[in-house]
Amino acid sequence: MCGIAGIVRFGGKVHTEEIQKMNHLLRHRGPDGEGIWINEQQTVGLGHRRLSIIDLSENAAQPMRFANRYSITYNGEIYNYKELREELIKTGQSFKSTGDTEVLLALYQKHGEKMLEKLDGMFAFAIWDEQEQKLFCARDRFGEKPFFYYQSNDAFYFASEMKALFGVGITAEIDLFMVSNFLVTDLVVNPAIETQTFYKNIKKLPKAQWIKVDYQGKLTTCKYYSVNRKIDNINLDTAKKILFDHLIKSVDNCMTSDVQIGSTLSGGIDSTIIHSLISESYLNHSENLKNKLFSARFNDQGFSENHFIDIVSKEIAGDYKSVFPTFELITHDLEKIFYHQEEPFWSASMLNHFAVMRLASESHISVLLEGQGADEILAGYPWHNRIYLQELHAKSDQSSELKGRLDLAGKIKKSSPRLHGLLHTLKVKLRHNKILRSRVHSPWSKILDKSFINCHGFDHFNYPIQKPILNDVLYADLNNYYIETLVRIGDRNSMAFSIETRLPFLNHHLVDFCFSLPAEFKINQGWQKFVLRKAFENKIPDAICWRKDKMGFAPPQQKWLEHPETVKLIDVAIQALQDIGWIRIKAKIPPAATWKILMLYSLYKFSKTDFSKC
Repeated sequence: MCGIAGIVRFGGKVHTEEIQKMNHLLRHRGPDGEGIWINEQQTVGLGHRRLSIIDLSENAAQPMRFANRYSITYNGEIYNYKELREELIKTGQSFKSTGDTEVLLALYQKHGEKMLEKLDGMFAFAIWDEQEQKLFCARDRFGEKPFFYYQSNDAFYFASEMKALFGVGITAEIDLFMVSNFLVTDLVVNPAIETQTFYKNIKKLPKAQWIKVDYQGKLTTCKYYSVNRKIDNINLDTAKKILFDHLIKSVDNCMTSDVQIGSTLSGGIDSTIIHSLISESYLNHSENLKNKLFSARFNDQGFSENHFIDIVSKEIAGDYKSVFPTFELITHDLEKIFYHQEEPFWSASMLNHFAVMRLASESHISVLLEGQGADEILAGYPWHNRIYLQELHAKSDQSSELKGRLDLAGKIKKSSPRLHGLLHTLKVKLRHNKILRSRVHSPWSKILDKSFINCHGFDHFNYPIQKPILNDVLYADLNNYYIETLVRIGDRNSMAFSIETRLPFLNHHLVDFCFSLPAEFKINQGWQKFVLRKAFENKIPDAICWRKDKMGFAPPQQKWLEHPETVKLIDVAIQALQDIGWIRIKAKIPPAATWKILMLYSLYKFSKTDFSKC
């Protein structure tokens, strides 16, 4: 895990000071070393900040040169690099290092862009080909590692974080289309334009895509991976075994490291499974090895998962540490957190994650495994129940509307006797409509200044009308909405403390397999992530495996926002947004809007930062 940066000039020269500045703004991503490479013509410069995880020697330092032709700056981990290395050695390739960076270069020399199909891991990298005079950039299948870029008439800039681009003179101009859409829909991505960010000048390389830039500035892009959504004919017992084996292998791959690893624990099934597999792996090597776990706890019973964390700690050995987040994450830490995040985020739950990363850092942990991704591939969110019921309704559509409703009620009674608090769904009209749609009657029409609305309106993304099919909605969650935001937040929070996070549930073989399973394997008898529960019911405590509630790492956000110290900060934010003409004078701000007020204020302040002096 590292920070990468670079410049390709189509006219003029790249200066060492520019790459140094970009590296400096990424120093938190790589505290263990710094590298700069500029070609002889001074038309290309690559920068790298190193967090040493695999092959801690200088042989693995970057930017790395290869075959007197290729140069790379790379962020991430290739979990199957040892197998790929052995394959290359059999063809006569020799290596100077024992890590994965040199393997990437050798693969690119042999296979070109096709090399991406062979990779199992998370990555963002740029390879300069001196012979072809082209820059090849790529990002992993699910966007775990970031890659931002800016192109002008005379140059192409890229970096792991946008602040590194702002630090060399690129303007941080806020894209108010993205702002207005965030206010209306809560989304912080644009599913229709995957390259769009909250800043007009900056684009992101979409997940599962590569881009080539030639010496004249011509850009070529290609998507190299899509989830296979073909449903297989398979029985539940076989599916359980395959899922179990996939996850064991993925966790084992994610444990590859030359430094201490650990994991986070929420008290839910996903993180508990990961902890269980890590602990079992440790026991196979030594009885004295214990997984290091980090949790967030709350004294407020309405938000506390203490009971479930305690159950895990009693039944699965580990070295447990917890932090108790408070409102001070807003009043004292929000500016720092936004500095690392760079774009708005949904709720204060992301602040909990930041506090957990800080706790892990204090324990000198460099690698953490986390459970993100399971909900998106195995139907773990509450609204997935509604989608599944709509799918049942669509399948039971008969000539008589009454018969269809009776069939639906019968199926729900048979397959979903326990809906975990969602039995009211029976009373909801189930229609073929937009699964995701904008809230057109937004309270923001009464809050925002008229000039803001006149200039930017309430633009929102156009979603295609979808049939109520669970796998299709999961595909949208994975590719367009939730995963993109969750991995961004996880990457920035962890890298703020120089920690690499790894996500076993986002192994692409595992993801493809889960999308090949029918809906009833994911939601069955009211149990979400059913096949996962069945696969691990004998490996983790029953109280966790068959836990009904889902808290989503949520803090007592409203109480935090109502704290006197937080109210003072909100008042400052409102005044500042009024001064710049975003919010109406004397506008009444409902409690539900205060979080977004803080996000708007944080975004504005961040955009005005002088990064050349940071």
